[in-house]
Amino acid sequence: MNLIKKLFSFVLFMGIYSATYAQIEVVQLQSKGFSATGFGAFLNFSFPITQNDAVVAEGAFYYFKHSGNNVAIAPVLAGYRRLLTGLDYGFYVEPVLGYSFGATDIQKTDAAGNYIFNPNGNEIDQKVTGATAGLGFGYLFEPSGPIQFNISIRYEHTFVSGDPSLNVLALRISHSFSFGRRD
Repeated sequence: MNLIKKLFSFVLFMGIYSATYAQIEVVQLQSKGFSATGFGAFLNFSFPITQNDAVVAEGAFYYFKHSGNNVAIAPVLAGYRRLLTGLDYGFYVEPVLGYSFGATDIQKTDAAGNYIFNPNGNEIDQKVTGATAGLGFGYLFEPSGPIQFNISIRYEHTFVSGDPSLNVLALRISHSFSFGRRD
């Protein structure tokens, strides 16, 4: 089986056996010397294990702008959603782990607060990539046909080597869309 067929099979499997949540979110970024409110978007795929448990995979994008500085972050996360009820709706907890990719135009500084330049005289920007861990709490509303609404709050911490770490707090409102049948 060639690579194209394998990728197509994987995407088909993801669509048939998952509930997918997508929407926008309001996000607060806090890092040493930088704080901004921004917006984001995410796709959250959940693969049910039991009625109360699901494995989740998520891709997101956050963008922040403050005082002429920009930060863009794209976390790729995997996690586990545990519903705290015996139903397919209600309160849940969702720990996640993964990696965040990103870029910024915030100039890097040394311990004394002086800007750092490379040997050519160009500024060196801070890094915003690194391992990411988070925890979310939310509520899945009772399904109405194929649609299910979700509201949650999530905290994520990105461990950045050599630069200030990132703390993200997100308010997420989403709805599901399903490619396959839900039991």
